[in-house]
Formats: sequence, C-alpha cells, structure tokens
Amino acid sequence: IKFGADFNWINVDAKFELNFPGLFNFGQQSCGSLITGCAGPAFTPIQAYGLGFPSVFIQGFGDPGSQVRNRPIAFFAQDTWRMFKNVTVNYGVRYDVELTEEFAPTPFRDPLTGITLSAQDVQTAQDALNVTQGFPRDNNNIAPRLGAAWDVTGDGKTVIRGAIGMFYDHPLLAVAFNSDVADGSQQQQSTLLPIGGPSPTGLFNAFQVFHGTAIPGVTPGLAASAQYLQGFQRFNPNTFTGFGPILPFTLPVGKDFEYPYAIQGNLAIERQLGKNTIVSASYITVNARHLAHPQDVNNVQSNLLIDNFRRFAGRAPTGLAEAAFFSLPQVCTPTTCPPGYTVVVPGFVGRNGLGQTVVSPIAANFFRKLGPNYFFVKALTGLDKPVFDSLLAGSLRTPGPINSYADVNAQLSDGNSSYNALNLEMKKRFSTNIQFLASYTWSHSIDDSSDLQTLLKPQDNTNFRAERSDSLFDQRHRFVFSGVISSPENWRSGGGGYRRFLSDFTIAPIIELSSGRPFNILTVNDANGDFQSSNERPSVLPDGSLCSNLVDCPAGFSTFPVSGNLGRNRGITHNYFSLDMRLTRRIRFGERVSLDLIAEGFNLFNRFNEAAANPFYQVVNAFGERSKGGKYFSEPTSAFDPRQFQFGMKFNF
Repeated sequence: IKFGADFNWINVDAKFELNFPGLFNFGQQSCGSLITGCAGPAFTPIQAYGLGFPSVFIQGFGDPGSQVRNRPIAFFAQDTWRMFKNVTVNYGVRYDVELTEEFAPTPFRDPLTGITLSAQDVQTAQDALNVTQGFPRDNNNIAPRLGAAWDVTGDGKTVIRGAIGMFYDHPLLAVAFNSDVADGSQQQQSTLLPIGGPSPTGLFNAFQVFHGTAIPGVTPGLAASAQYLQGFQRFNPNTFTGFGPILPFTLPVGKDFEYPYAIQGNLAIERQLGKNTIVSASYITVNARHLAHPQDVNNVQSNLLIDNFRRFAGRAPTGLAEAAFFSLPQVCTPTTCPPGYTVVVPGFVGRNGLGQTVVSPIAANFFRKLGPNYFFVKALTGLDKPVFDSLLAGSLRTPGPINSYADVNAQLSDGNSSYNALNLEMKKRFSTNIQFLASYTWSHSIDDSSDLQTLLKPQDNTNFRAERSDSLFDQRHRFVFSGVISSPENWRSGGGGYRRFLSDFTIAPIIELSSGRPFNILTVNDANGDFQSSNERPSVLPDGSLCSNLVDCPAGFSTFPVSGNLGRNRGITHNYFSLDMRLTRRIRFGERVSLDLIAEGFNLFNRFNEAAANPFYQVVNAFGERSKGGKYFSEPTSAFDPRQFQFGMKFNF
C-alpha cells in the first residue's frame, strides 16, 4: 500500500483597476444633447470623436486591491491486488480540501446622495441573490479510483484494461479575487449617459462633463467631493462622483458553489501482431459536473419592463430602447400625458386612467430582481427609501434592499459536460528500418458552457439549459499518421554508389486530417431585452437562412422580447489537412563524431487551413455554405500557418 499528502501555502496580492483610466464610447448623438432645443442634424460617431464628446463614459473608482489566501491540502492512498496470475487490480482514493476564504462585505457611502450601506446591508443584498465574495469551502471532495488489467491468453499478447475514477478540479483564484474587488462597494463604476440636455437636470450626461458644463457640487449627478482632472479627461479615481442611472456590474460567486469534478472511465483492448506491431481499440468517457460558468442572477425582467410601458402608453413597446428609456412627464399637458394620466412624482412615478402605477424604468433599475435604483431616486428627487417604497404601491416594481447592483454576473457551478471517444491505433516499433504510429479518433463533446468569461453568458439568463450543445472544442474526427524511415545499415559499408549515397538518410512524415470545430453565431442585437447583446443568437427561417429578431426577420416572425431559436455553437470551421516532413542526413567523421543536416517542411501542400471564422449572422448568410449536418460555415478570419521550411545542423560528439 502507498499513501501520501500534499500541502500548499498560497498568498496572492493583486490589483484590478477596472476602467480607472476611463472607457469612452463615441456614438451618434442628437444636437440637443449639446445645445438645448437644437433641432439640427445628429452628430455621427466620427464627428463626436473629433469634437471630443463621448456618448457614454465609464470610469472606475475606489480600492482596486485584494489579497487572496488558499491552503490546499490533499491525501491519497492506493494499493495493488493481484487477483489472479493474469489479473491485476489497482484501487485507491484521494481527498482534497481547499481552505479558501470568503470576504466580508465592504461598507460604503455614496458621496452624491449620502446613502450609507453598512457591511450588513451589503450582506443582505448578497443573501437575496444567493451570492458571496470568495469561494465557500467544499469539504466532501472524496475521489475513489479503480483500475484492472487482464492478460487474456497469459502470454502478454492480448490485454484488456479498464479504469474508472473521480477527479476534482481546483477553481481559479482569479474568480475569488474578482468577486472581492468588483463588488459594487469596494470598487465603484460611474456611468455617464446621453440623457438630458446641457442643464443641471441632465444627470450624468457625458456631453456635459466633456464640454465643461458639469461642475461637481453644482450639477446634479456629480458629488461635491469629485475632482475632475481636466488634462486627463477623467476624474480622480479616489474621488467617486456618485452612482447614476446605470449601476455597476459585479462578479460574485454563488453561495452554493461546489468544486467541479469529472467521472472518467476507459476500456481498452490491445493485441500484439507479430514481434513489433500492436493494434488497440479504446473507449473513453468523461462526464463532468458542477462546472463553473457566468450567469446574471439579477437579470432584467423584460416582461415587467414591457407591462410598465404598456401601462403608460396603452400599447406594447417597439423594442428595448422604448421600453427601457421612455420618460415619464414632469407635468401633464395634452401632448405629454395619455388620457387620465396623473403625475405623482415628476418624471418618476405616475398613475394611468385605470389607477395603475407607472414607474420610471431607470428608477426601477429596469425591473431587475433585487430592487429599485434608490441612488438615482435620491439624487434627483431627494426621496428616501421608505417614502419611495410607499409610492410603489400598485406598481410592477417591488421594493428591495438598497443595493448598487446592475448585472450580477455570478460564477455558478451547475454546468455539465460529457465527452465520449473511440480511438483506434496501430503502432509498429522500430525494426527493419521503419516505425510508425497511426491513430484515428471519433469523439463528441457536449456542454452548456465552455469557459468562465462573462462574454459566454447564456442567451437567456432564465433558461441556462437551453445552452446545451456541442462544445466549442468538439472535434468529431481526427486521423494522425507519423513514421520514421531510415536507410538500411548495410548500405553504408557495401553495395553500389547509389546505396552509399542514400545511406544515413532518415525521413519522418506526419500527416493529420481532422474535422472543423464549432463556433457560436451572433447577432449583437438585444432582442430579448436583458441588456446583453454579446450573447444573442439569430433565428432560423424556413429556408435555413438566418435573421436577427426585431431587425431583419419577416414581419410577424417575432415580437419583443424574443430569443433567437438557433442553437448554441451551430457554426463550424472547415476541415483541416496538413503534411509535415523531416529529412535528415548524417555525415560521419569516424566512430564518435557526426554531423546531422536537417531539413523540415510544414504544411507542404500549402493548404489553407481555417483557424477561426466570422461569427456574425450576416456574414454567415453571405457565405452561403452549410455542412452535411446542417451547421453553418462562415468567412474565415484567421488561418493556421502556410507552408514553411526550416533548416538546421546538429553536431554530435
């Protein structure tokens, strides 16, 4: 029996200065954003850039540093049992525990409104979303393993091997670090938007800041303590301006986070043919559970966003922009108010002719799960939480804890994957001047998330299981042949001139053929109203072409909100083929000294091998090519290396 232990002491000190230098977006803007009442033509994005007027400006503030501590401990024990003369069994067990730390919430005071959040207030908001900062400890990671080998004929020529085991993964400490720093209170994000004209009522207008009419302490939306650095076109990152209409995203960890594990199994049969050749067939299966993936747990409830607009306008919105950014009237006139509408709080709360309460979408924090944007309400109206909550009676916006959260992109651990593969192999040991290895693999990998990046969040945050599809790294077929061929030894000392010339040559080819790999097809259009555009997929029309909902799909095909019906990772790159070759000639200088002349060529046929393809549906449609399995090809955007040669010499002594 064997046993052992492993212990690591890990301390990580790092900084995450997210958007501290400022993030600028230059888009088309109306003339009225610059001059009140201006009815002139809109500024193009290029004109806005030339004038130095960003349409959106985001800057990070606060403390970017954190210290992550981890103490991984592992124990194992294993043994071997010779059950019969020709049967051997190996078995063992491993236990892993990581003494990670959860971080205490950071108290926070908003300098613009004076709203103060204690550590317990932040904890209450996190509890409501079932998230935390740092990794919860997972103490039950026991991983048994079992393997066996059977010499069927007793002569070692036919062997059957099988094994199954459980293997735990170590979560990335960067995830724990991000959850502490990007928490909405230790580090804050300020967002300036193109809302309101150049007047004191234009809360957080990026135009105002950059043409000098926004003055800290005078313009609503900028705290008196904020310091604008004129020469740097940003604020002092140590002087937060205050929260505005858009609250920051956070990167917490799910409270019930569990460490991912995989159950791996394989079964192989190996047969020796003759003295130097072996053939084998093996089957491999890997089923992983509790895989980490990002998901917004404070997502926009678009159905409430739509119904709130319908209460005001008496009709459905045409899209997200109308539902999310319509303005409630300050005062009622025949042109600004629908029939029967009354103002309760100018620009923030009103009641329609049916007595239903309507709320400003921005004040409602766009009907995210957790609660309203109390910072925005207090900044413009002076109303405290109890008063504003009382005014929400009869509305679609339920009160909630004061929080500084927009997207809460939590790392959850309910992802799954499965991998199955069949491998056929023939191997010849070096003899009679030749050796080779030929292998063919059929495999299929399925998962519902292939990475931890927030760009890979599900299309619909309320339906994660709809993401299940072929993995990004799924490769259905792969064949590889490699070999070494050398001239016979006796050619060096005997035979004709051509044999002597060809002696000490070695040729080593490598041939690879493989299937393409999937990619996700995107629209970059938010048709389901969740404020996420980087993960939206198109819909499939009856003729197989793709369209973007609410953009170029036929009338009546879809109504807001809607998610694309194309599955995840339905794009595919083209097949791969390459022939590489190495040619070596050894020149001998006596018994102990020699010189190798080496020539190597890669991708000798100079075949174009696609490495990546354009993921946008318009390009996919224009390319107009599909695979036999119904997947979509697209225009290549990068390629593997073209034909290359390299030469070298190696001196042996």
